Amino acid sequence: MASRILLILGIIALLLATGLAGTAHASGTQKQVVVLNFQEAVDPGSAAFFKSSLLGLTPSTVGAVVINMNTPGGYISEMLQMISYINQTELKGIPVYTYVDPSGLASSAGSYIAMASDYVFMGPGSSIGPSSPVVLGGSSSETTAMMQLMTSLASSHGKNVTAALSMIISEATYSSTQALALNLIDGQANNLSAFLQIEGLASSLNAPNVVVMNPNTYDNFLTFLSNSFVDGILITIGVLAILLDIYHGSIILSVVGLIMIGLGLIGAEIIGAPFIGMIFLIIGAALILFEFKTGHGFMMISGIVVSVIGAFLLTPSYITYSPSASSSSPFSEGNLFVAAGIIIVAFMVAYYLQYIIRSLGKKKYTGLEGMIGQQVEVKEELIPEGWVSYEGQRWKARLISGDKAVVGEKVIVRSNEGLTLLVEKK
Repeated sequence: MASRILLILGIIALLLATGLAGTAHASGTQKQVVVLNFQEAVDPGSAAFFKSSLLGLTPSTVGAVVINMNTPGGYISEMLQMISYINQTELKGIPVYTYVDPSGLASSAGSYIAMASDYVFMGPGSSIGPSSPVVLGGSSSETTAMMQLMTSLASSHGKNVTAALSMIISEATYSSTQALALNLIDGQANNLSAFLQIEGLASSLNAPNVVVMNPNTYDNFLTFLSNSFVDGILITIGVLAILLDIYHGSIILSVVGLIMIGLGLIGAEIIGAPFIGMIFLIIGAALILFEFKTGHGFMMISGIVVSVIGAFLLTPSYITYSPSASSSSPFSEGNLFVAAGIIIVAFMVAYYLQYIIRSLGKKKYTGLEGMIGQQVEVKEELIPEGWVSYEGQRWKARLISGDKAVVGEKVIVRSNEGLTLLVEKK
């Protein structure tokens, strides 16, 4: 918490000290225009994307950076990192633009990133805001720090501070037309190519001087692991796989389960998952594995339910998502369906385990093992060895209790040594 506030204050100081060097338009330049396709949540993956894309740029070859934005928001800590990378780019004398896609979002954490840019343009049907940092938890000090950051960003770029703060205080959301009328953005454009033409950056998105950059495999992997719900589900399914392997004994499921648990724990570490969520997952895992001792399915199903709750509780407190972008929220309709599906699968697995347990408990009715416990008739006196008959077949047998068994007497098969039955009198 304190580190976040210090980082925010550092960014504000950087803005005030530098006066945002290099904010002049790049009109008419034939230097490279670097376009960052930012079409996901604000998370460690997108922060890594900004870092790798921006920190190596030089003003001798790059005339401008354009953030092609459509984001519902995300983690505040990563938002602050991305703003820092933007500020460092501006300090080099490279202007940074944000263009919000038609019908796209610059919501929550995305609105701060947009306001950190030198210039903001929006497409038709797009929106900016709300910017409240407290959705799943937080404190008044966190909100105050965000208000200070938004004030600094807006005033440094000549934007309407009052309108910008309304996105935090009143959770205001502005259309492109409203934002332009309130001096919250610098202009509108029907699409990205039209924006590039309006600003004189390039003739179109396909112009030779335009370099389009997308998140790489590593960035996407970090984004995948940055989903707190996914982390919880990976851990849950991994534990379930280990339980199944206890019955199957194939080792393959155990290896897969351990890999999934490992990925889930790495993701939880990346996002700084709350301790309470991990406690629920640990309790859930213990209940799932305890099913091996009980064998009635109740413990496993209870463990799955507890683990699913833990998956939702893994979401960090300081996170900001647009209420209209529920698909990106940990409590989205999709995640709720996944949670319900996993619980249904738990009932199916419980039934399957019961089938396995019943199968393991059944006697085998073929070969020597099928004769254990059966009565056989003595055909040649056992003193102690002789011959017996079972279902018309003669078997060599040895008496393991008593002195002898006479012809016609019934004895019980207890075990075998090779093809010799070990029998005892009734």
